[in-house]
Parts: sequence; structure tokens; C-alpha cells
Amino acid sequence: SADDAPVRRWVLVADFAGGPSDREMTAAVRDLAIAELSQSALFSIVPGDQVQAARRNAGLPDSTPIDAVRARELATRSSVRVVVEGSVRRLGADRWSITVRAVNAEDGAVLLSAATAASDRGDTLVRSVGQLMRDLRGQLGERPADLAATRPLENVATPSLAAYRLYHDALAQMRG
Repeated sequence: SADDAPVRRWVLVADFAGGPSDREMTAAVRDLAIAELSQSALFSIVPGDQVQAARRNAGLPDSTPIDAVRARELATRSSVRVVVEGSVRRLGADRWSITVRAVNAEDGAVLLSAATAASDRGDTLVRSVGQLMRDLRGQLGERPADLAATRPLENVATPSLAAYRLYHDALAQMRG
């Protein structure tokens, strides 16, 4: 029944950290993480227009990156208690280390952290990010039944990272 439904909590997702030459991969992993979080029965992601409004209220230009520190500031200003941060680091030619953290917006204390390493060949990265985010959702208290009802990310986007990158680029161009 509706009375049994959990109260949804707002989460602000920061820009993920990564090397200067890895911006495309970092943005793609963040988008995959958001796609997984958006299926949550427990969390709602702060929409882009609300993030823009919070930027303006803080006196920041619309183009200001939302790194981990700035995300916590904007979340606090918006009464959002949890920020999801992440980092993507190259381990080799086609291997990546991905870490995500849920942090308290007020003090930056890490509530939970999860990490994985994945190849960017085939659908390995897409599946790994999906599982990583489901693990984080579970650690944050999402019910197992709700996690089980989550569609795999390859059904949300594509199992091909190359195709996903094209999709991501097309979305970025459409946004302006």
C-alpha cells in the first residue's frame, strides 16, 4: 500500500572526479550512476534545473562545475542531506577504478563507500557501474525487493560503451 512506501530522500550527484584526459569517461560513468539511482524507490535525484537555481542563489555562474565540495554546499543550501560523489581513475589501457561515496552534505562525513574495477570493453563497465550503484543503494537502506525490481542499466541505455558514448554526446549537444 502507499502507506508502506518508503519516504523518498533527495540526493545531489556531484560531478565525478577524474583525470583531465578522462573527462568523457568520467561523465559517462556519472551518467550511468544517475541512471541507476533514478530507478531507486528510496532516492530522488535533485533535478538539473534545481541545481542551476541553487548555483544562481549561491552567486555562481551556470557553467560552474559541481565538484564534491561545491555539491555539498549546494545540497546544504537546498536542504538536501546526501551527496553522491565519485571518482574514475585509469588503471591501464582499458581498465578503470570507479569509486562512489554517499556523504553527509553538512559535514562531508562519508556515510558509505563502494568501489569496483572494470574494463571498458564490451558491456563490462556498464554492468559494473550498475552493480556498484545497486550495492550503494542497498547499503543506504533500499529494500531488497526494490533493488531486485531495478532494470539492468544495459536495458536503460546500451551494453556497448561506444554506443553509450555516442548517446551521451548527443544528449550533451541537445542540452546546448
